[in-house]
Amino acid sequence: MTMNMRYASQEEWDWICAQKEEREVLIKINETCTFMIDFGKKLNLQQPVIATSLIFFHRFFLSRPPIDSDLFLYGAACVYTGAKVEDTPRKLESAIQCFIALRQKKATGVTSTAGGNVQPAIELTHKQKNRLKHQFIELEMKILTEIGASSLFLFRHPNCPFSSLSPFRA
Repeated sequence: MTMNMRYASQEEWDWICAQKEEREVLIKINETCTFMIDFGKKLNLQQPVIATSLIFFHRFFLSRPPIDSDLFLYGAACVYTGAKVEDTPRKLESAIQCFIALRQKKATGVTSTAGGNVQPAIELTHKQKNRLKHQFIELEMKILTEIGASSLFLFRHPNCPFSSLSPFRA
């Protein structure tokens, strides 16, 4: 019994490579979404807030490829932004502390924490924490700009006084 072997043409090889790259990107996105759900749970956020965050994440990467990006940082920033948009904001310091702890947990492969307590194993320096804070804030603005949230801020809150809406203020 002989086997007929044929080599893939260049077009077929390019297609196979593209499929492999696309699969790897989808795996990274799936891991990031799982990370975002864990991150939201550790911040004691409700399910609608986490869902909003996931929508922000997917909308953000509709127009740009997620290759060469720190997807976990983008995902955490989406959760932080989603919490603000859904009127359940969390302190930036606690979000960063939780992000560091979950990131280290993923890196070490630990599946559970003792008593649900999320504490980073390695403390970051003050300079590193400040850099992370600035990255969160920059990403928050990028996310809101990318998803077209500028229209959200054109309207005033319904509880503002009617006199403040008038163009003829005294």
